[in-house]
Amino acid sequence: MNYDPKEVNVILGGTYLAGFAETMVSAEKDEDDFTPTYGAQGEYSVAESHNTLGTVTVTLQHTSPSISYIRSLVNRRATVPCFVVDSNDSSKMKAGGSEARILKTPGFERGTEIGEVEIEIKVFDYKEE
Repeated sequence: MNYDPKEVNVILGGTYLAGFAETMVSAEKDEDDFTPTYGAQGEYSVAESHNTLGTVTVTLQHTSPSISYIRSLVNRRATVPCFVVDSNDSSKMKAGGSEARILKTPGFERGTEIGEVEIEIKVFDYKEE
């Protein structure tokens, strides 16, 4: 099976992000689905978690055309859909949710090389399919 990073897309507020750094994106739930508790004689109980928060982290080159769009979302305090879609195989892995917000304004750093900007997007109804 071949892997093509061009088949991985991050769609934020209906806009496809572009200008990714070498490590493009990560996505995960913020909390475990349950917490087990064990007694001295081996009995266990499970406390279910209903926390649906997740985090999508994108890493862009500082030259990315998407950074100005992301800053505009931060300035408007916009809640928008955010999805990561991997079309590399038939499973079409999808992660994210319909309600998300950028955690903070992207940082700023310049030097002798093209730098990277890491953006954390908090997804309020995170799920993976």
